[in-house]
Amino acid sequence: MKFIICTFLMLFIVDVSTAQLLTGKIYELDEGNKKLPLAGSNIYWRGTQIGTTSNNDGYFELLKVDSSELYLVVSYIGYKADTVQVPFNQDSIEITLSINREISEVVVTGISFSKFVDELDAKPTEIITSKELLKAACCNLSESFSTNTSVDIQFQDAVTGAKQIQLLGLAGNYTQIMFENIPTLNGIANTFGLGYVPGPWMTGISISKGAASVVNGYESITGQINIDYKKPDDIERYYFNAFQSSHFKTDLNANAAVHLTENMSTMLLAHTNFRAKAIDDNQDSFADQPKVKQFNFLNRWKYESFNGHNAQFGIQILNEERRGGQVTSNAQGQRYEMNVDSKHIEMFAKNGFVFNAEPYSSLGLILDGHIHQQNSLIGLRQYDAKQSSFYSNLLFEARTYDEIHSVTIGGSYVFDQYKEEFDSLNFFRKESRPGLFVEYNFSPSNLLSVVPGARIDFHNLYGTFFTPRIHIKYSLDYNTTFRVSAGKGVRSVNLISENL
Repeated sequence: MKFIICTFLMLFIVDVSTAQLLTGKIYELDEGNKKLPLAGSNIYWRGTQIGTTSNNDGYFELLKVDSSELYLVVSYIGYKADTVQVPFNQDSIEITLSINREISEVVVTGISFSKFVDELDAKPTEIITSKELLKAACCNLSESFSTNTSVDIQFQDAVTGAKQIQLLGLAGNYTQIMFENIPTLNGIANTFGLGYVPGPWMTGISISKGAASVVNGYESITGQINIDYKKPDDIERYYFNAFQSSHFKTDLNANAAVHLTENMSTMLLAHTNFRAKAIDDNQDSFADQPKVKQFNFLNRWKYESFNGHNAQFGIQILNEERRGGQVTSNAQGQRYEMNVDSKHIEMFAKNGFVFNAEPYSSLGLILDGHIHQQNSLIGLRQYDAKQSSFYSNLLFEARTYDEIHSVTIGGSYVFDQYKEEFDSLNFFRKESRPGLFVEYNFSPSNLLSVVPGARIDFHNLYGTFFTPRIHIKYSLDYNTTFRVSAGKGVRSVNLISENL
């Protein structure tokens, strides 16, 4: 009798424990709608912390909880989670998860430095972001370096108010200045050019010390400064800025961007600055800074086809008047005066074609033309000059699949015409220089980059120039990087305008 009772109790316990255990399999569907086991799925009872995971065969076992309603939740990363109601008397189940093709909104936030050294560039390149430009409360390019130790800014003289930069200890004439990889502010415009770039127009500045890339020409000797402007497809739609200094200098800036179509957008940038009052704080009868009145407008367009073709073009118009010298006359009723009137008009166009995403290859064409006219009266001497320039650069770039090797080849053509009158002396010259270049980039890892390059240019006045350059970067660790740059550079001298 005791044996029968014990056997009955054992069967009852086994039956109850079996009824409290849920077994099952989790599957996914392949492209042919065939079931495949989904290993590592998360399985748990809703509202509890009781759960398990599926094994390599998609199989799982899970004890039931004491509840009037059982809801089983199954989830896996990249798949839609599923919640299934399980009757208490059900002891096995099969669940198939489907791929989640829609993801919820993902918000990524980060903090960038206001200025930093580009760790991937083989050239020693420092990046100044818009955050750093705001610190300087800058009104033009010269004042944007006030918080930067890489570039020194100093007055060339107080009479004209001209400022010049110094890089690696040499004057700014030996530094190539570019607007989005287009050489600018060269020749006659170099004297007052730093004041032609409004601060609120800029979104970033790249400063490369030493010999720069051969792609942009042979003029960079001490370094290269590349300026990025606001673009029509940026997030910013409208902007207005006003600035007033204690020396009665007023700056007004405004820009507006419009998306005309899905592919086309345009932006108008406007700037004016003026100083109507001459100040002589040191009582030397000369104005501390000249009175300036400038109007500067830039209209740029951007086209993006979304199939590999991008284009940009624009026009800039500038007019500036400078008045300086003595604020009071001498005993003879004479006054030393400085009058400089500048007019600048520039048009540019950039076209790019991307042929293959993998391996990457692209073709780019850059065109730029500008006319700069300057009429100057300094003391009793008259200096009038006009510069007409054209720049073109065609380049082809190709990379391997692994991006270890890349090469850029191309050709450029630059034409400058100068007409200068200094008192009774007349100077006229034309510079025409076609050129070819090649640059190779070897980067087997983020630790090592070797970038040799060379170009050859044929100058109509000074003969043939061969310009070799090389850049090497090696990182020992996260905090230690060695860079070596070597190369050659050449520039044409504008004797009078550079020594006003």
